[in-house]
Amino acid sequence: MIQGERKRKKKKSTNDYPVPSCDDSWSKRYEIEQDLNALCRADAVKADPARMDLCRKMAKEKLDESKRKKEEAQAMIEMAAGA
Repeated sequence: MIQGERKRKKKKSTNDYPVPSCDDSWSKRYEIEQDLNALCRADAVKADPARMDLCRKMAKEKLDESKRKKEEAQAMIEMAAGA
């Protein structure tokens, strides 16, 4: 370290929630809260038809991409087995 420089403290991200592995009840409660938030967001999406259409479109795109990647991986496996 250069003289006169201060050591910077690492900022903690607001998304870094400590999840103690030894406390199952705390961990379970955190998981339930996350599920509740997801359900609340899902209700908001269901109530808005335009938003729901966009979600369906994105889900289809992701599914198609996943299928494509799986087919590519299978082709590589078959190529390696044949070589």
